[in-house]
Amino acid sequence: MDLTADQERVFASIITLSAGNRTVPVTIGAIHGTFSAMDVRDLVVHLQVLLRCKLIENAKPAHEGISNSFLVTPGGWDYYHRESTQPR
Repeated sequence: MDLTADQERVFASIITLSAGNRTVPVTIGAIHGTFSAMDVRDLVVHLQVLLRCKLIENAKPAHEGISNSFLVTPGGWDYYHRESTQPR
């Protein structure tokens, strides 16, 4: 799976904010707080990509496809652990 550098950073931020706990939801406000220079519209696009890739999921049902809080999926944790051990 090929994520852009910004998508990788957003995903890593979600991992960090969840404190390594898959059951801890991370809000879009907390994510945006780690990227003060990133336009929220760009952040939403990155979150939509991560949702489509099944790296994250909505923490609550969303009527418009994206909620305001997210959980890392089991596949997301696998991806993170696999990518974090790869030499760069």
